Amino acid sequence: MFINHTFYLQNEPVEANVSVESNRIQQMFRVAFKNGYENIFFKDVETGQWVEEDLGFTQLAAEVGKTVLPFHKQPIHVPKVLVWHLEDYHGHFVKFGFYAYTKGEQKMYEIYHHNKKYLYTLLQTETDEWQVFGSGNAKIPYLDKALLDAIVGILPIYEEDYH
Repeated sequence: MFINHTFYLQNEPVEANVSVESNRIQQMFRVAFKNGYENIFFKDVETGQWVEEDLGFTQLAAEVGKTVLPFHKQPIHVPKVLVWHLEDYHGHFVKFGFYAYTKGEQKMYEIYHHNKKYLYTLLQTETDEWQVFGSGNAKIPYLDKALLDAIVGILPIYEEDYH
């Protein structure tokens, strides 16, 4: 889906192309402005506020949210309460959020980057191995192995609280 839209930035009209980005959990929109600026926008699963990737809750994100609302698959926000983990883990600063649930007998964890963007879902098998499910239909384009190793090392400390 492609839509053309005129945004008013500092009272000046700026043309932009808006397209849908692939993501299993959050519907994301890439906005490419005619002035050269481009970014990805999505709803925070906790608050329902619109986020400009890596910049946070900006006025532009709120404007994009209003524009794409008619095209949004989930116009009503149902909040998810994420657990946020922050620590120095074996010399690496680790900050991530997760939403834990079970599917049958399997433990599932939706993992969110500190910028509020859904990364992937982890499944802990009965043999304590981990499987990673990506954010879309395609292969995960970039997987931060150090972060993933830290996350699977940290998640078991929450096991009693969430299962």
